[in-house]
Amino acid sequence: MTSNDSASLTITPPVVLPTVTIAATDGSAAESPLDTGTFTITRTGPTTASLIVTVAYGGSAANGTDYQSLATSVTLAAGQAATTLTVTPIDDAFVEGGETVVATLQSDAAYTLGTGSSATVTIADDDLRPSVTVTAEDADAGEAGPNIGVFRITRSGGGGSN
Repeated sequence: MTSNDSASLTITPPVVLPTVTIAATDGSAAESPLDTGTFTITRTGPTTASLIVTVAYGGSAANGTDYQSLATSVTLAAGQAATTLTVTPIDDAFVEGGETVVATLQSDAAYTLGTGSSATVTIADDDLRPSVTVTAEDADAGEAGPNIGVFRITRSGGGGSN
């Protein structure tokens, strides 16, 4: 018998990454009267350490132009399971119709993306499209003579430049 008859073994538990998701918990926003929209980022699994989650924005609305700038990363503090991002529309004078803000979670080695890694908030536009009408002020015109026809073209609404 030798002195090396015993051995020790250490079992390391597998690393469990948190799973993150995003949802539009208030998917409707408006320029005027001002109404904000909300994205909620949630993590499940371990919350013992802080976690930085990266977000990209797309859609037809521009970050910092059509709504106040949103950060491209958010930090969930240790013990925190969820945080929110508020979409605050910027009221402009452009006729745009409804615009969308699409927030998409980006992959990272620190977490796993769950089902629901993208969500949409829709911003309602308060600017009206112009209305154009054509009316005949003098519909009685003649080929021979000084009597000419007169049409009036009228635009109303939509004071923006679009």
